[in-house]
Amino acid sequence: MLNKKLDLEAIKDQFNNQGYVAIENILEDGYVKRIAQSIYKEITWELCYLSENGPVSISAEELSKYTPQQSSQLNQNIMAMAQKGFSYFYYRSDLVNSTNKVLQEFYQDLRGEEFLNFCRNVTGELTINNLNGQLASFSPGCFLRKHTDKTDKEKRAAAYVFNFTPIWNNDWGGLLHMLDGEQTILDIIEPFFNSLTIFKVPALHYVSQVANYARGKRYTATGWLLME
Repeated sequence: MLNKKLDLEAIKDQFNNQGYVAIENILEDGYVKRIAQSIYKEITWELCYLSENGPVSISAEELSKYTPQQSSQLNQNIMAMAQKGFSYFYYRSDLVNSTNKVLQEFYQDLRGEEFLNFCRNVTGELTINNLNGQLASFSPGCFLRKHTDKTDKEKRAAAYVFNFTPIWNNDWGGLLHMLDGEQTILDIIEPFFNSLTIFKVPALHYVSQVANYARGKRYTATGWLLME
C-alpha cells in the first residue's frame, strides 16, 4: 500500500514542527492508479451542502430531474448560506460502505495496521485505532469554508486527505489553506496526485472555491483518524 521509499523521520519532523504535513508519492504506483480509475469511472456522486436546517444530500438521479429554475434556486440558497459563515458545497460518495470492490479494499487497508501505525508514528498519537472516510469531488463552484474539524461526537486526533486529482492548475482554486489562530494563512497545499495531507485537530483550514473556468475536478478521499 504505502510507498516503501517514504522518509518517515522527515515526515515526523515536519508534522511536529507545523502540526501538519503534506506527503508526495504516498502510495505504491499500481495501487494508487487502481483506486483513481475506480473513483473517476465507477462512482455515483451525490451533491451535499449545508442548509439552514443542517446537512443536505441530493442524489444524482434526483438532481437530474431539477428544472433550470430549481437549479438556479439551489445555487442561490447555497451561496446565501455561505455568506453567513461556515458552509460547504461539493459532491461526495460514501467510502465506509462503498460497494465498489477496489474502494472496499482501499478502506480496509486504511483501517489496517500498516496505515494506522504510520499515522501513529507521524502524529505521535499512539491511541489512534480507527478512522472514517468519504470520497469528495470538487467541480466548478464547490468550496469548503473555514472551520477547525473540532467536534464532541467523536475523538479526532487528526484529519487526512488523499489526493487523486490527475491534473490540476493552481489558479483553478480547490486549494487547502492552513491558518493560524489569527486566521493568517500559514500554507497553501495543492492537490497533487498521490499525495497525502495529515493535520492535527483542531486546525483552522478551508478549501478555496473552484473557479468556473476550471477544466477538471478535484478528487480526494478524506476523513479523521480516531482515538480510543
